[in-house]
Amino acid sequence: MTDPVRTIADRVRTRVLRDGVDLARDDSAAARYAHEGVRRYSERALSGAHAQLGDELAATREVVASITGSAAAEPDLCGVAAATSGLGEDPDVASNAR
Repeated sequence: MTDPVRTIADRVRTRVLRDGVDLARDDSAAARYAHEGVRRYSERALSGAHAQLGDELAATREVVASITGSAAAEPDLCGVAAATSGLGEDPDVASNAR
C-alpha cells in the first residue's frame, strides 16, 4: 500500500468511526466512504497539497480492502503463506519425527 493510499485509508477509517457507521451492516458504505476519501484527496492533490494518485480506482479498491480488513489489503501475507505452505513436507524431516 502506498503512502497516499495509507493516508486516505486512515482518514476514511477515522471518519467511519466518528460517524458511527457499521461497515459490516452496510455493504455499500465502505465503497462510498472510500470513494469520497479518494475524491477529497485528489482534489487537494490538484492544488499541490499532496502527491497525486496514479490510479484512483485502484486506490479506492485498496482503501476499501484496508478499512474492511479484506485480504487484498495485505498481499504480502498471501505470498508468504503460499511460499511456506510446503513446510513440514520434507521426507527427511518426517522420517526424523518417527
